[in-house]
Amino acid sequence: MKLEFGLQFSRLPVQEESSMIKKIDEAFQGISLQGGITIDNAIDIDDRIQSKKPVVHHKYQVTDELIKHGEYSCVLAHMDPKGFKFHIPFYMKFSLKNDTEIDVIDEVIYALSKPDLEIQEEKHAVFNRGQISVIIEYLDYLAAHGHEDIDIDEALKASKYWRLKLASLKN
Repeated sequence: MKLEFGLQFSRLPVQEESSMIKKIDEAFQGISLQGGITIDNAIDIDDRIQSKKPVVHHKYQVTDELIKHGEYSCVLAHMDPKGFKFHIPFYMKFSLKNDTEIDVIDEVIYALSKPDLEIQEEKHAVFNRGQISVIIEYLDYLAAHGHEDIDIDEALKASKYWRLKLASLKN
């Protein structure tokens, strides 16, 4: 499929996806939840539109099954900045490994798009230069090689937003 931007869709070899996953792992190495909102908390917020309930975070693991469990709950939209920073690399990697999970992939793209609300701006302010660079590369990767049903235009807009954000950071 050819886009108006001149991009051609084609799946990259698994080693290219693995390389992108490795970059995500390196950029987000050592990030912890630090009491932030979990996927289950976010699902509860979406289901009941109430404030988060306390949860014990020890031994908390993000699995593909947990991500799939929340795929219709706009989980990333309901997270606080700590929870967002902790979970976004898991979602990015999941989307690379599961390129037909369009709802999850689009959720990641929209969560990384230019914010409309102050809380979204707060979520985007927690990333360092290396993490922002990987976010840009990830969005560009999706735009160039992602499934044809994902929101490519939004991925390109999000990439531009993060490039401007990166350029505005002081060294």
